[in-house]
Amino acid sequence: MTLASEFLDGTRRQNVFVVLVLTFFTLMATVSIVWAVVEWRRGRGPYLAVLMISSIFASINDGAGNAMTMLNILPGVKTIVLARQFGNETLLVIASAYPTYIALCGYIVFRAFSDEWSRRRFVTTIASLVAAEAAIEYLALHVGNMYNYKGGQSLEVFKLPIVWPLVYVTATVIIGGLLFLLAQHLPGPRIFLAIPMLSAGYLGFAFLAAWPAIIALHTDTGGFPKWMVTISGIGCMLITLYAFTSLLGRTDTAKGAETNRRG
Repeated sequence: MTLASEFLDGTRRQNVFVVLVLTFFTLMATVSIVWAVVEWRRGRGPYLAVLMISSIFASINDGAGNAMTMLNILPGVKTIVLARQFGNETLLVIASAYPTYIALCGYIVFRAFSDEWSRRRFVTTIASLVAAEAAIEYLALHVGNMYNYKGGQSLEVFKLPIVWPLVYVTATVIIGGLLFLLAQHLPGPRIFLAIPMLSAGYLGFAFLAAWPAIIALHTDTGGFPKWMVTISGIGCMLITLYAFTSLLGRTDTAKGAETNRRG
């Protein structure tokens, strides 16, 4: 457990970034809670509330996720320790991001399926989420000096392994899609039965999304084979994302044909 006297005892840059991260994601969590209440009262279902609760439970597994991705929290970055797994600590400053990553992003994906977005709009939104995640990762790595990635990471762009932003977003797409499917068979309050599955899902779906790349990271092999396997992991994620577009219901072509008929 981190003592009060040990809190914010890193470098000035680390301390400022920790405070900014906690402030930003606390604000985002507050917005998500308000949005969840509004959505439920408007009769749009308790789906965001389900994701919010799931994200809180999922955040406890952050230490296990760090072991999977070989993410290493740097010395000096200290907040409340929520749990320890596989020799890694789950820190509040990192766990505070989970409601935004899982609940907010997952709900956007859920609404994309529920509201029958076009493929173009869906792909643009997912690409924007990946870009935003990559930007946050870059800032945390190279501006805030909060953590780094150990091991023989492959496909680094500006010293950021590009596989992880795509992994995190793909996991939220799977969560949003799964919630959409379950909502059709668990009406009303019964949808809360999905919480245990969704809580464990973020860690499990991250492995599911890019298992070749994750296995390659933990395998003692040469640089070129690991590079090729990592590319195959990215391919798995792209295939998964494409498969989930089948839940959109309508394609751009179908919408265009419908518009032409109305004309």
